[in-house]
Amino acid sequence: SVTVSGKTNTADTKNFTLISNLIDAFNLSPVFKDAEERTFSKNESSDESGATNYDSSFQVKISLETDPTTK
Repeated sequence: SVTVSGKTNTADTKNFTLISNLIDAFNLSPVFKDAEERTFSKNESSDESGATNYDSSFQVKISLETDPTTK
């Protein structure tokens, strides 16, 4: 299995949509399967100009479609 961790920063509240689209892309890939979100957090913050941003951290677990050690 593979674990992907990362952060997103958006000006709107669509962080979860962004992460859901990533999971869908992994599941549609011929290389990966069974992608699932393990952790997700979302926080509101402001940048230097006072604009509101939404920061998220995520961790997605993915399985390989086939075992690369078998031939």
